[in-house]
Amino acid sequence: MAATRLAPRWSNPITSSPSIFICRTCRSRLPPSARQFQTSQPQLARAQERELLDDSAPRSNPFAPGLGESDDGQRTQRGRRRRSGGDPGYTPAKTIDGLDWVGSKKWLEKMRDPKDRFEGWSRAEPAKVRPDNVEYILEKITSDAFGGAEPAFEEASRLKVQQSVAKVTGIRLPDIQAQRIKSIKDLKRALMTKPKEQKFSETFARGRGAQLRKLPNVTISARRVTMVDKENQRGRWKVIEQALLARGLPVLKKDATRQRRLL
Repeated sequence: MAATRLAPRWSNPITSSPSIFICRTCRSRLPPSARQFQTSQPQLARAQERELLDDSAPRSNPFAPGLGESDDGQRTQRGRRRRSGGDPGYTPAKTIDGLDWVGSKKWLEKMRDPKDRFEGWSRAEPAKVRPDNVEYILEKITSDAFGGAEPAFEEASRLKVQQSVAKVTGIRLPDIQAQRIKSIKDLKRALMTKPKEQKFSETFARGRGAQLRKLPNVTISARRVTMVDKENQRGRWKVIEQALLARGLPVLKKDATRQRRLL
């Protein structure tokens, strides 16, 4: 029977820290902060300090004499010659009369080049389209948009029609209104300005205005007469307003609505 040989047991085992081996390829892929051969922070600080305190770099003296001065601080003859040079006929201004104001409107207009003026294709002010001149305006719009051809209000010519309308009349047609234009009649209806609706006070007092104004108890107002207007005529509105403010109550209805929205 063969005897089994046992491995020897160490009475004092060696305790050592395990060493980690990193190959050259993996070491090159590591970031600089994780490399073992990284330069320590004190060495980096000393290197940066040596770069900052480099004696070979030229330095400027803040107390060196300037141009035209000597070491004792006196002005040299060259400096005096430079200062005395100039136009002998120059007279300094004592008032601001006749001087150019930099940045003013006149200065801007003078500096602008006439070639740079922008002139848009739209009319400056909208024209007043009336029944007596609407046919003439329609003829100019169609000739400008379609070049004398048969008018065809399609999707492709919509933008051209809008540009022609703005050029001739100065009216800008919205896209929604331009989509509804399918014929000359639709364009005429879009260009015709609706007459301004007259107020009731104007229509009521047109024929009998002079007769009604002579009556002692009749007044014609351009707007609706409210409770505030009546109290102002009687001279009591200031007292009512002070009483409402003293009690912390809203003075007008819009103030109460605003407070309700805030709550």
